[in-house]
Amino acid sequence: MILSTLWVVISLLSISAVSILFYKRSTEQSLERILSAQLYSLIATVTVSPEGTLKGEAGIDDIRYSDSTTGWYWEVVAISHNLKGRLTSPSLERGEIFTPSDVDIPFDNNFFRSYRIKGNNGQKLQVIESDVVLDNKNHIARFRLVGNIDEAHAQVKEFKRTLQIFLWSFGIGSVLVNIAIIFFSFQPLKLIRRALNDIREGKVHYVNTDLVSEVMPLAQEMNALINNNQRIIERFRTQVGNLAHSLKTPLSVIMNETDKMCGEQAFLLREQTQIMQAQINHYLQRARIAAQCDSIVYHTSVRSVVDRLVRVMKKLNPEKQIQFIMDVDDIVFSGEKEDLEEIIGNLIENATQWSRAKVLISCCLEENIEETEYFSIFVEDDGPGLTEDKIDEALKRGRRFSKSKSGTGLGLAIVSDMINEYGGKLFLSRSDLGGLYAKVLLPKVRE
Repeated sequence: MILSTLWVVISLLSISAVSILFYKRSTEQSLERILSAQLYSLIATVTVSPEGTLKGEAGIDDIRYSDSTTGWYWEVVAISHNLKGRLTSPSLERGEIFTPSDVDIPFDNNFFRSYRIKGNNGQKLQVIESDVVLDNKNHIARFRLVGNIDEAHAQVKEFKRTLQIFLWSFGIGSVLVNIAIIFFSFQPLKLIRRALNDIREGKVHYVNTDLVSEVMPLAQEMNALINNNQRIIERFRTQVGNLAHSLKTPLSVIMNETDKMCGEQAFLLREQTQIMQAQINHYLQRARIAAQCDSIVYHTSVRSVVDRLVRVMKKLNPEKQIQFIMDVDDIVFSGEKEDLEEIIGNLIENATQWSRAKVLISCCLEENIEETEYFSIFVEDDGPGLTEDKIDEALKRGRRFSKSKSGTGLGLAIVSDMINEYGGKLFLSRSDLGGLYAKVLLPKVRE
């Protein structure tokens, strides 16, 4: 479109220049034709008296030959020895017309010549001359007519001004039309872009194909690509599920056998089997998250997940009488519900196990400008907490700080890995309540 607009502008400029050139040449030729016609009219009115003197009436009916300032003149002068006298137009009065010599500008075979001179007022004048034999006595006179070529050039200027106004109007109109064409031509592409953004954010699943015919194939191909991507993800999930099922059965058999066994070896075998199960679940979960993060975005309400997890924790720990204080904004997590439950659930479960009487849970948007697409979850407890050295140890797999607490020691490590898969962060420090302070940064659904 830009090249076509540039081509239109260049074409208009070229057309303008050529048109003005041809019009100028045409007006100058028209002036010469007018002077030639008036020359013949003047010749027809001039005669020779019996005394050999030029005589005649004004043979040109043109008012411009009456005013000395117009630049229009004519004169007839005798050039043969047997003829005398001089006739002039009223505009010439007693003045004379400067004429070059016959050597500088010679006559042609028809005894005719034309040239340009400057008038007394600085005007550009067109002159035509012709030597004419007036009768059979060989009386020869030179007829000279002068026309104001500036008048013709004034017409050219007026034509140029009119043409430029027209061409500028046409050019501006063409540019505006091209801009409008570009704007409306890209509207369907903007719709596709908006649809792809909605798909990425999980608002819709396919591109609307109710578009103009030019971009409909593009939308159809995109939908086909989305379908193919979803089939690959579903096949991957099926394979992951099959793997989990194939491993679950032998691990269950081992666990059942360890229940029948006693002693330190049985305890060690049972513990390692539990760790193995947790590790398998962990890596299967990571694979599922990686597949999900590269596909359609899911929407999960953070508040509803926190509310449900708190209710579950109260039922599982009725003897502790834990006070759960919640301040959770209405934020939507850009991920699956099960993943958010796994992340928050581990943190709340850990806080519940170690707290004495109080657990604080809060959630808000991240105020940092660079992290406007994320939100933060805070979980605090009033338990014994961890020192800085133990905080680093807590993120290692299998690290347990108390044999009296149930679990495999993989909770925080699994949480950290899952958060990293979503591009988030986990921060651990000491809470003002005395216990552990956990801050999780996760992506939110963009509005």
